[in-house]
Amino acid sequence: MNGWLRRVLFTVRAGGGRSRGFLLFLMSVVSLVQVALTWMCLPIAMAARAFSGKRPPRLLVICIGGIGDVVLAVPAIQALHEKYPDWPVTLVVHSIARGFSELLPGVVDREVCFRPSTGVWYVFDPLRAAALVLRERLYAGTMLAAVLRWHTDTGCAGSIALLSRAPRRIGFPSGVFPEKAARNWLYDSFYAALSRPSAEIHETQKLALLLREQEKIDPPPLSGIWKAPATGNAVVIAPFAGKARRNWPLEQWAEVITALAAESSIGEFRIAGGPADRAPAERLAKSCPRTVNLCGALSFPQLLDTLRAARVVVGADSSIVHLASAAGVPIVVVACHPIGASPAHFNAPERFRPPGDRVTVLRPTANPGCEAACEAAAPCCIRNLTASQVISSVLRYT
Repeated sequence: MNGWLRRVLFTVRAGGGRSRGFLLFLMSVVSLVQVALTWMCLPIAMAARAFSGKRPPRLLVICIGGIGDVVLAVPAIQALHEKYPDWPVTLVVHSIARGFSELLPGVVDREVCFRPSTGVWYVFDPLRAAALVLRERLYAGTMLAAVLRWHTDTGCAGSIALLSRAPRRIGFPSGVFPEKAARNWLYDSFYAALSRPSAEIHETQKLALLLREQEKIDPPPLSGIWKAPATGNAVVIAPFAGKARRNWPLEQWAEVITALAAESSIGEFRIAGGPADRAPAERLAKSCPRTVNLCGALSFPQLLDTLRAARVVVGADSSIVHLASAAGVPIVVVACHPIGASPAHFNAPERFRPPGDRVTVLRPTANPGCEAACEAAAPCCIRNLTASQVISSVLRYT
């Protein structure tokens, strides 16, 4: 979600009186503009589909979110492919997940990337969504458009689904939380069928309910969905997450690695992350024994192989720990969501913890003002976790 929009939501949640009413009104206006732009583009998409002639049927899967969101959707993608084996699958992902389809050979036929706008330009994203549909010919033969992410209005996933002109368009309702309902209920018109699971259940359970209700299929569990892990003695460290509040201080990670390095059963430590994490990871690697920096150096298949060969994966609440869950390896997550905080929050382990039996999620105590959720712009509650907590959790799996 756009940072400015999230800040507006936080203000709405905490505010009251006239300011709350004004913000809700403003958000409703934004929704109305976006929905109107989408429906204005619909005749163009209808004409394009009509003039494209008869095309072989195709399945369109839309998951415009973080890499972790796409990982959680993998079982649903595979289940849809198994139900419609003769339909080529087009996967639409956020640009940060470019190349993810390499993990699904024989399942995803084509990958298309879409990056939502930031700032006020976000209002006009339906026009960019329409351009994507026309440029990539997503209207040609699409019979089912499945939006496999909870609350996708800010990624224009619903607009892409509607403009694909798929007879079946399935997804989730947008207006679940009170502060979002005022602006989001209009987006529900983009779908032909909606699933309405509880907001507090895990995201993989939401996707399973969607497919069970709308397609009469049950996706497999995510944990270990790829082949069984190899036996190795390396520890993969994934200290970086997309939001600063999820990042545990690097000096704490250095303390953990140094202490674990004293264990003779552990080989080297491999730091995993994206290209933007390479510089801080290099500083961490230089300060720790037997530590290799792999940030930004691995493709998705190479990252998966690295995780499969790990003895244990320990990291922030990020896409890497979700990918580790799919690889079936033991996981320790250093989370920012405080103990006792809201299970419906977007950082809540109840919704986003890596699935699996060998997963430990360490949660901090809440700082004053963070009892419902830690929404700080910088590391806050997560600093209350100690290195000894992480070390002891890792040693249980080594």
